[in-house]
Amino acid sequence: MVSTRRSSSSAKLSTPSPAPSSKRLK
Repeated sequence: MVSTRRSSSSAKLSTPSPAPSSKRLK
């Protein structure tokens, strides 16, 4: 689970959009 969270953080940095944010919350 920690690995997935880290991946999300990296993706968020690459795409600071509200779309990925919603996906990460899900």
